[in-house]
Amino acid sequence: MLNSVTAHDISAEAKMVRTTFTGTILIVEGDDDVLFFEKYSTSNQFWLIPARGKKNVIDSIDLLENENFNGLLGIVDADFWNILPPKNISPNICVTDYHDMEIIIIESGALDRVLAEYGSQIKINALLKYFNASDIRQILYNAAYPIGILRFISLKNGLKFKFTGIKYHKFLDRKYLLVDIDCLLSTILSGTKCELSRGELLAIFTQEISEYDEAAKCQLCCGDDLIAILSIGLRKTLGTLLAHIASPGNLRSVLRLAYDSNDLKNTELYKCVEQWEAYNPPFKVFSI
Repeated sequence: MLNSVTAHDISAEAKMVRTTFTGTILIVEGDDDVLFFEKYSTSNQFWLIPARGKKNVIDSIDLLENENFNGLLGIVDADFWNILPPKNISPNICVTDYHDMEIIIIESGALDRVLAEYGSQIKINALLKYFNASDIRQILYNAAYPIGILRFISLKNGLKFKFTGIKYHKFLDRKYLLVDIDCLLSTILSGTKCELSRGELLAIFTQEISEYDEAAKCQLCCGDDLIAILSIGLRKTLGTLLAHIASPGNLRSVLRLAYDSNDLKNTELYKCVEQWEAYNPPFKVFSI
């Protein structure tokens, strides 16, 4: 049912809301985004509409702009836009600093606060020492990076690799959070109707991964993958949590709650919203 929601449906909902609400109408991708943004404003400042996907946000904004609809802002995940920029982005759309909202949260102090509460500092320090790393994010990104590269290859080449329901345990070593590339490629190919051989995909993968430096990882890595890896880590390598406590869904919620207004103020996303407010008085979004 949710998959049948269209940009026209979102546009119609925004117009219906406007008949009784005079504040900003904020269109976001999904329910997690609603939960994230609603704590940074008062109820009379903006009205949140989940669009059920990035394309619906973009297309509904376009439809409403053509009708000179005022006080409208969309917020979307960058996904790979910071690597492959789109031709045009509406001034009524703000984009995340990194691949998605989850990466913004992981890049903030929220991750440190969650690890202090749910992780084992002894285990975390041991893993950092093993990899000669200074930050646990380095280890999480290194594990998620090969998956992110495959997501990028899929998008760039129209391969339609299937990542939904991916079984991370098939290629992720639980002790050191290392990815077995051969197992990863085989896992992706086995779940996809693709004419590429494993050797051909490996060649593309090797070429693609050589083109980006360390700084690109927060643009290429997907938050879903990092949270899944963190979930696995907190059960053994980084902590001793029970599976249901360390589940990706629960971790997503805990990380979101640990993220505070000061974290948000330090983002380019926040600056984009401030700029939008400056050009669209009297409409406001955040009250922090």
